[in-house]
Amino acid sequence: MARTEPRRASLLRGMQLRYAAARTDDPMRRITLLRGALVHMPDDPWVRLELGNALYDSGQVVQADALMQPLTSGHDVTDEAIEAGVLYAVAHHDITTAARLYARLPASARTPAMVQAERQIRLTQMVRAIDPQAPDYRERLMALANAPDPDGTLGTIIAIAFLDHGDPGAARKVLQHEDQITPDPEPEQKLDYAGTSLRMGALPDAQAYLTAFDQLAAQNPADITSDQKRVRRQVEIGMTIMKSDRLSHAGRTGLAERLMLPLVAANPDSAEAIWPWAVFTRCRNARAARCAKIWSR
Repeated sequence: MARTEPRRASLLRGMQLRYAAARTDDPMRRITLLRGALVHMPDDPWVRLELGNALYDSGQVVQADALMQPLTSGHDVTDEAIEAGVLYAVAHHDITTAARLYARLPASARTPAMVQAERQIRLTQMVRAIDPQAPDYRERLMALANAPDPDGTLGTIIAIAFLDHGDPGAARKVLQHEDQITPDPEPEQKLDYAGTSLRMGALPDAQAYLTAFDQLAAQNPADITSDQKRVRRQVEIGMTIMKSDRLSHAGRTGLAERLMLPLVAANPDSAEAIWPWAVFTRCRNARAARCAKIWSR
């Protein structure tokens, strides 16, 4: 009993840190909290996955990969560890690794999350099988957007392929088409479409999809995960920064500043919000060329 109590206390502390990490909007604080959680829960693949994703998203890709690699190598690898590896690989577009790991799972371990991951793997492989140099590449890629897309997977994969091919107009058309033909979209679809629209710089589209996400979320707030809430906030921050940046480059610095102030006030501990504000204040009285250099860092 004496040995059991410290283990329980350690596990409880790890769970507390993990919960706190899920609630913070500050990427660096999330990493710190998850590192602490992993100390107390070293064998939990989901804590390791969350830390790996947080490191990857902060630009620490080598560290993230090094953290995740032992999870699926060696002896006695659990099905849960493989699932976490699949989700990490899919999230960061390493489809070859994702497919290899997925093939190691027994049928009994193919959870709904794994079924969804397999669909992403399969759709991505279909898109990549089309030769980008083929004269009918655009038509063949557009033809894949031929079914409702309730979770956003299909439209997002095809739209990103068009973006990578330098065709944001086609990417926007894919999302609009899928949005129109999907009768019962899930909140995840709207969130994915909002993020993809932001990536292509289509701010009105991003706002429309974000508003649609909020409407769906209001209908069933208990179904919205902490990850979805965090992504929604990141999209909103990205939209505000992009709007402010465009205003600043157009010489409307006063309006740009007024747009940024509420963002910084609402996120005083968020590096995602504070860094652009610091850049803006440095740029405010700088020459245009100097300002461009600051932004590019």
